[in-house]
Amino acid sequence: MNFLKFFFIVLGIFLLSFATNAYVLFGPLGKYSSLFLGFFLIWYGVPKFLNFIYTLNFSFFSLIYFSLLMIFEILGNHEISILNFVFFIICFLLFLCGFCLSKIDLKLIKYNRLNFFCIIPFLTIVGSVSLLLYQYSLINDESLTYRGYGDESDLNAVGVSFVSGLIFIINYSVFISLNLRSKFVKFIFVSALISSLAVMISTLSRGSILFLIVLSLIYLYNLRKSINYSIFNFISIFTGIILLFTIFFNFIPFLKFRMESIFNRFYSLMEFSKDASSDLSSLERTNYYTFFLKNWDQ
Repeated sequence: MNFLKFFFIVLGIFLLSFATNAYVLFGPLGKYSSLFLGFFLIWYGVPKFLNFIYTLNFSFFSLIYFSLLMIFEILGNHEISILNFVFFIICFLLFLCGFCLSKIDLKLIKYNRLNFFCIIPFLTIVGSVSLLLYQYSLINDESLTYRGYGDESDLNAVGVSFVSGLIFIINYSVFISLNLRSKFVKFIFVSALISSLAVMISTLSRGSILFLIVLSLIYLYNLRKSINYSIFNFISIFTGIILLFTIFFNFIPFLKFRMESIFNRFYSLMEFSKDASSDLSSLERTNYYTFFLKNWDQ
């Protein structure tokens, strides 16, 4: 597998996640363009037939799986539109690409033209700053909710936070995988990581932060069999990012206030077991779960 196709795959995965940022920058056209281009780059870059028999078997069973999901939707009298079928095809093809990608030995890829990857942190910074400015302008409007993003049919705070977490993971994975020598390029990647964390904090979403923490712990656990330098490298990079992130927040009152607010939300979550009224968000979710379990067969 040549380097250029590998770059297309990584960029495609990034663009699928970047669609939310593209929506803020360029509107619906930017979002759909980012999704389409990302999907096309992944499909073009992934070699689909390294092992034809395995690929054929996997395609057959995955097609049955996704077809059963659609059948359950139809039998359940759920509202089905052409968008559901388009999404069905996209999920199936991406699932197939993921399977094919797992069969590639990434160690055989020769990493040249590393500067190509700079487009990922650059777009991350631009997108994150635009999201922060967009949210800052909205929360100053008393007619909007504190965590809102205006018309949440296209954009919502929780979705933005989880997408930013995925973008953080993509940037971090590229950053530690490449043998970067340029301090300027390293600075761009670190800035991208900090900006992604800033967006996650600004949305006050606890779930996405826990999601990132759990993935970080899994990654650290997988390094346990590696040499000590790898684990030390991971801890030092992650600790450095957190320290720079904290310093960065202290100089911006809006972000500093959001940091304090997210700590208060985690504190209220811990108090929820003692007093249900201390966290209305968790209480509402608990009520929905209880209602579903009592009425799941209706």
